[in-house]
Amino acid sequence: MNAKYLGWQKVAPALTLLVLSAVIVEILFGSTHLTIITALIPEIGFYGGAALFIRYTVRRLHR
Repeated sequence: MNAKYLGWQKVAPALTLLVLSAVIVEILFGSTHLTIITALIPEIGFYGGAALFIRYTVRRLHR
């Protein structure tokens, strides 16, 4: 297997969690309109960071 592919395979779930957590909370619930999509960038850090912290904690405690 390609080393780049294996590295991306480890990072992809975290990136997906970062983006989807902000998109679900802000866009699907109607807090942010699609016309001001740039407002999503700081919210990705806010909601995504919290989601990654929760994911890390749960994975760490269940091993």
